[in-house]
Amino acid sequence: MLGQATTPSRPTFEVATIKLAEPNAVPKNQALRVSPTRLSIPSMTLYWLIYTAYGDGGYNTSMSVRGGPDWANRTAFAIEGLSSGPVTQQQQRLMLRPLLEERFGLKVLQKEETYDVLGLVVDRRDGRLGPKVKKWDGTCPKVMPPLMSPAPPI
Repeated sequence: MLGQATTPSRPTFEVATIKLAEPNAVPKNQALRVSPTRLSIPSMTLYWLIYTAYGDGGYNTSMSVRGGPDWANRTAFAIEGLSSGPVTQQQQRLMLRPLLEERFGLKVLQKEETYDVLGLVVDRRDGRLGPKVKKWDGTCPKVMPPLMSPAPPI
């Protein structure tokens, strides 16, 4: 049909279940890719499901999830999803979107917000650090000194 725009179909699971997680299950913030056709999430809150579906695999710290009922960050759900053929992990995360929208009635407002941030930068032309600043070698000392001293009693 000429002149008519077609919208690409969103990837969806062929079969999916969402139910309350086992009462003794500890909510986790990661999905399990069981196979190229199957995704299993044994215990995850709705907030983490949203991070997983709309963020960068659930680890996008620049994304903020706000609003919703108070149970969305307390109640854990178990999800099993089966696709009709092999898909990537990114496609499985995209398949979570319509599932959450359909089963939870999820409405997502995506907008960019601007915040002031501070950045620590090297200000010397030669790129060296000051005499009292040491480069971190990636290891932590065996005993960390307290970062703050206790407040004096009043």
